Amino acid sequence: MAAETRLPSASQWVGFIGIFLLLMGLYGAGRMLHISTRGVPYPERGVFPDTILLPQNSTLVLRESECDSYPQVYYDYSPDGKQTPRPATQEELDAQQQQTLRCVNGFNEDRAKQRQYDKNQSTFLIFVGAGLLLSRRFL
Repeated sequence: MAAETRLPSASQWVGFIGIFLLLMGLYGAGRMLHISTRGVPYPERGVFPDTILLPQNSTLVLRESECDSYPQVYYDYSPDGKQTPRPATQEELDAQQQQTLRCVNGFNEDRAKQRQYDKNQSTFLIFVGAGLLLSRRFL
């Protein structure tokens, strides 16, 4: 008697893929809930790891601490060409502070976009996974 090998049916494959997608969506939703309850800044790269199904941009990720400007030295120039260091004027300090604020606001905007993208991705994966699981009986 030869052992009969049984190949998985289409219903079993659809069920496996449905469970996988459903678990990925629940994982993303769970991580978003965990981050929001901890009160930490949202990750700039999102909550999903880089996978074949969910590729991320592999661009250089900057840090918010890089928004702090480097100390600048301001100079007064005399008519004979000499430079003498001087303290910054209020206008120069305000411009430096606005530049730092714009940089931080850019990070916050990127985080908000990534949070919305992750919400959409989690919802999509949950619905597709659940739909595949529910459609198994029709195969």
